[in-house]
Parts: sequence; structure tokens; C-alpha cells
Amino acid sequence: LKLEIGGHTNLRPTDRFAARLSTNRAHAVVRYLTDNGVAPDRLTYKGYGKSRPRVNGISKEADRTNQRVEVKVLEK
Repeated sequence: LKLEIGGHTNLRPTDRFAARLSTNRAHAVVRYLTDNGVAPDRLTYKGYGKSRPRVNGISKEADRTNQRVEVKVLEK
């Protein structure tokens, strides 16, 4: 499998901060996976910032839902 690890943030931070935070979040997951035996050439990562919220709103519940990492299968 080839996977994309996508990082997301809630809607509170600035666009620039959200982009950096989401990229760092996704990269941390990639580091964990590669440290635990997944071949690096099978993984890519991308920070989506706050551009793809699951919930459109600002609350503790919305923040928890939007702050996430998603794994997408790119190739089988």
C-alpha cells in the first residue's frame, strides 16, 4: 500500500499557523510509522490546515472533531 497521512486542525488558529501545525502533525505520524517498520517510500504526508473541517464551528466538541490525522490509501 501507498498511504497519504493528512493532518488537520480546528478553525481557531490563523491560516499560516494551522498549515504548519497540520503538516507537523502528519509528519509526526509518518515518523512514528517509519520508526515502527513501515517503509518510508510507502508514505507521504500533507497538512491541510483548517481547509477541510468535519464540523463547521468553534466549540470544544467541534475542535476535537476537526483536530485529526486521516490515512488515505493512494495505491494498492
